[in-house]
Amino acid sequence: MEVRFSAFGEWYEIESVWEGNFLERTERGAFAKTIAENRDNIKVLFNHGFDPQIGSKVLGKIESLDEEKDSPVGGVTLFDTSYNRD
Repeated sequence: MEVRFSAFGEWYEIESVWEGNFLERTERGAFAKTIAENRDNIKVLFNHGFDPQIGSKVLGKIESLDEEKDSPVGGVTLFDTSYNRD
């Protein structure tokens, strides 16, 4: 599975239970340090782990994770689980 998130330079709305609703924009380089220093601790979750069925179950193993020109992009091998098949 290819995962693209937080498109660079574009405003998008965040609806947070804790922080309320607000607009956010990220710029290229915003994820570089985290990817370099904590890649092995990053988890791929559906809906930030708040899905009522899946919860915080990890979807798969990150095979690649980099910043490209337009957004961060990751390659994820999905685990063979019932929640991924569903």
